[in-house]
Amino acid sequence: MTEGRSDLKQDPEAVGAAKPTHDERTLAALAHASMVLNLVGGGFLGIVAAFFIWLTQKEKSAYVGFHALQAMAFQIAVMAVTILGALMVALIWISGSLLTMVLVGCLVLPFAFVLTIALLLVPFGGMIYGLVGAYETYYGRDFRYWLVADFVSRPESAGSR
Repeated sequence: MTEGRSDLKQDPEAVGAAKPTHDERTLAALAHASMVLNLVGGGFLGIVAAFFIWLTQKEKSAYVGFHALQAMAFQIAVMAVTILGALMVALIWISGSLLTMVLVGCLVLPFAFVLTIALLLVPFGGMIYGLVGAYETYYGRDFRYWLVADFVSRPESAGSR
């Protein structure tokens, strides 16, 4: 049993191949579900929770380590998109407000309003996606965030080039 687990540390593709234990599935699900903490913890609490799970479990279980790292990377990506989006929306609101003096801003402000609504949906969409990941991993199904899972897996294989 121990030999199979050490093989997983070498090959990130084998993470989904071995059957995880109930405890591993629970910890992986908690790492994904920690996205909920970002809504109440100022955007950082979920990242800290996923990081703590990854830090304490990466040597014990490649399955938990991969899912915690994946959840942490996804949460950082959602935070980055939210911050950059907020800066962009603020710039559009400011420029649109200034341009209302020449009536061009009247065309920009509805666009700014739509972007503001879309920006408010980003953290909630991320939370729902994280909860889907928690559900899938808890029931033993393989879950990989779009783009994030490949990014998390890539560094180990990049050294062999």
